[in-house]
Amino acid sequence: MLPSVKFLLLFFLHSGYGFNLKKPKCEPITIPLCKGIGYNMTAFPNSYGHEKQEEAGLEVHQFYPLVEVSGVY
Repeated sequence: MLPSVKFLLLFFLHSGYGFNLKKPKCEPITIPLCKGIGYNMTAFPNSYGHEKQEEAGLEVHQFYPLVEVSGVY
């Protein structure tokens, strides 16, 4: 996968904790599309309201066609 696409996916999962009242907890990345991007940990809940990686994974999966077209993943 292109490094910039991986970065955007990681940013999507890992950005802006200020909007959630719960303190984020670090955990290993389990979403296949987000693995191998230079980071192996993320934190939840995130600013998009995802309490778990499974929730974020459903949204990240929407980007798979873009990654597939790049032919890198």
